[in-house]
Amino acid sequence: NCLFFSKSDPKSSKTSQDLPKTPPEEQKRIAQFYKKSYGGSGKIDANGDVTHIFLNDKTITDLGLANIKKLNALQVLNLRNSRISDVGMQHLATITSIKILILEYNNITDAGLDHILQMQKLEVLKLSNTKITDKGLMKLDALKSLQRLDIRRTKISPQGLEKFEKQSSVAKNCEIQSDF
Repeated sequence: NCLFFSKSDPKSSKTSQDLPKTPPEEQKRIAQFYKKSYGGSGKIDANGDVTHIFLNDKTITDLGLANIKKLNALQVLNLRNSRISDVGMQHLATITSIKILILEYNNITDAGLDHILQMQKLEVLKLSNTKITDKGLMKLDALKSLQRLDIRRTKISPQGLEKFEKQSSVAKNCEIQSDF
């Protein structure tokens, strides 16, 4: 029972199969660190797994993300306007359980996207106000579960979006929010 975390349905929590499960006690300590150090919040399910972390509008930076990779049952991660860059994105690479990832208003480029391409459960990706280009957009074809994508106010061109929509199998089943 963590004061700032609410309980969620244990059936909705799946642990990444790539890494050993982080014990609930350690997950709780990490969650409390993000609350105390950055004012973050989140949810812990009935099994003790941290499933949601909200660090939006917090100055967490790349270094502050180092412990996030241990939360390998994480399903929702909101890092909107948290001053992270491609360097910090490497800490997300092993969290394959994420379904919703919000990266808006950060200094993320195409190179940073390489770190999330293993997230095969990712359904919602928000990249508005980042430095993603046409090249980065094409990389997202690897995210086969993607259902919603926000690429407003990025460096993606109308031609790049058109190419993605024509060539990507993901784009056919994905709601895309863009400036075009």
